[in-house]
Amino acid sequence: MKLMKLAELKGHDVYEFSYLNNYNEDSYDGHWSSESIYISDEEFTILSEFIDAVIENFNYYGPNKIHIEQWNSVRSKFNSLNIKDNDIGRFFSNIEYWLNSDLNKSDCFWILGL
Repeated sequence: MKLMKLAELKGHDVYEFSYLNNYNEDSYDGHWSSESIYISDEEFTILSEFIDAVIENFNYYGPNKIHIEQWNSVRSKFNSLNIKDNDIGRFFSNIEYWLNSDLNKSDCFWILGL
């Protein structure tokens, strides 16, 4: 599962992982931030079973404020299935690294849908 930076995007059919302070839900400011990371919609569907199991009413077409505890539960759900998929495991590690790079050390972040 490939995470991309803004400059790497070839299209806009992606989900954006945005730091809490980079997106304003009231004005919808903050899409396409250079600090965000992106994943294609095709690859994001692999995560949908884990997300749906943990996050009630996840909006695949809009903004979702995700608390770190929720995200940890998504990762735990994947781990509990004992799936030996290094790509997904690496994806979760990369997201964790990105979250730890948040200078504001927020307790949540955004996943912005298609």
